[in-house]
Amino acid sequence: MREMNLVCFASGLTGGFRARNVEKRCRRVCVVSSRVSELEVGGSAVSEDGVEERGVFPGQLLVEKELGGGGVERTYDIRLAKKFLEDYWQKRPVLFRNALRFFSSPLSPDELAGLACEQDIDSRLIIHWEGLESQHERAKKGSHPSWELRIGPFVESDFQDLPDKCYTLLVQEVNGHIQEVSDLLDHFRFLPNWRLDDVMVSYATEGGGVGPHVDSFDVFLLQAQGRRSWKTSYTPIIPEDENLISDCDVRVLKKGFSVSEEWILEPGDMLYVPPRIPHWGVSLDDSCMTFSIGLRAPEKRELVRSFTDYLVENKISSRTDFVRDNSDDLCEYTVGGGEEDGEGSTADPGILTREAVREAQRSIREILDLDDNEFARWYARYVTLPKRDRSDSLGLGDELNTVVSKSEATGIVAEIASGAGVSLRHREAAVFSYLSSECAGTDGDVLYINGESFPLGPKSDGTAKLVCSRKVLQGAALQQQLLADPGFDKLLVQLICMGLLYCVYDDDS
Repeated sequence: MREMNLVCFASGLTGGFRARNVEKRCRRVCVVSSRVSELEVGGSAVSEDGVEERGVFPGQLLVEKELGGGGVERTYDIRLAKKFLEDYWQKRPVLFRNALRFFSSPLSPDELAGLACEQDIDSRLIIHWEGLESQHERAKKGSHPSWELRIGPFVESDFQDLPDKCYTLLVQEVNGHIQEVSDLLDHFRFLPNWRLDDVMVSYATEGGGVGPHVDSFDVFLLQAQGRRSWKTSYTPIIPEDENLISDCDVRVLKKGFSVSEEWILEPGDMLYVPPRIPHWGVSLDDSCMTFSIGLRAPEKRELVRSFTDYLVENKISSRTDFVRDNSDDLCEYTVGGGEEDGEGSTADPGILTREAVREAQRSIREILDLDDNEFARWYARYVTLPKRDRSDSLGLGDELNTVVSKSEATGIVAEIASGAGVSLRHREAAVFSYLSSECAGTDGDVLYINGESFPLGPKSDGTAKLVCSRKVLQGAALQQQLLADPGFDKLLVQLICMGLLYCVYDDDS
């Protein structure tokens, strides 16, 4: 994994870019519709009318199930997962108190700032100048707008010129660089792999945030350190009604929104917000770190654009494949009727005839005439592609871009087959999914990883599910599947060579 840079600053210059020990509290405060309820750890938030105000996060209770050969599989609570999906998913926000009560941020604010200095990592600084109380700090604003956006990568001096309060640092795709952050996604296995976008980590000083806004994706907001106030609505805002502050690089709702709920989150608490639901988070102290787990569904406009690109490249034979004219149609309308010598002709070269339109329409329909299996194979490639621009097509980290030799990969698979205590792990930020043979229209299941397809053989039952269902593929389960699937060893060698799977020892997995 990436070795994190540490950016340290003198106390007082950065408003708190130093890791702080967050005092663990045994009581939680939940502000719900202007009513304050004190909650014991593990208790339930219940309103005055007896209606439960919060849910239980399905990934909180990971159930351990023993596998053959001594392995252990950790999965979610099925009952809680169904309740969440039926009652809240893409319907309304819900707060999970103590969702991950034992979670501790694997990186400090200083280390997050170090990541923001890396050239290949997307990062932003957002300053809310209007939120500052000090006249001295307001004087620093100069000609800046009320919300200022600064784009990384940064250098250390960039952090020394910040106000004491009201700013936030946001770093995208931290799960692709820090293994412990990638492991956080194991708590969300009740949702499809291909929907998981990234884990964005933010640090904010008191008053810091990105303003009232809406997202076009589902998001789980995990409070990792410090405290943050969140306001949400139950009414979605469609793009046409998204009234933003003009001449502002930050997408802030100009008039805010009608607040339905207000919550105060402490370490371990998590808020789920569906797409297009307005929300606004504000840090309550100088040690606030929030992990945002985003789940992005395909955008219809981009979906159609990508699909048409596929059709152009794969369904049209060449540039000379054009729409044909109907000669009878030309004779009847364009040339027109009348005598052969042309007298009395009703020629109408300006008309676009119904038959010409139909011919073009037939051509389009022929191109669009994909069977269900072919469309499924295209869609699987599309949804497993990395969702953000990366320096390489597989989105692999620097140290694993070096292809593992085939002989080395073969040796690793041989160790697994011998029961030597070797497991394999998904490359961080890689998207693993698969199509069943029935859906793909193939002899065996088809595995898809970051837009690449890996067809499996007809005797590969269970292979794709095993490879996709968990981030760490334990040696015992792999050993069993090597005995059951005669082509599994070749698949593992290929994925190891490509850097999509890498070797870990069972004691470290």
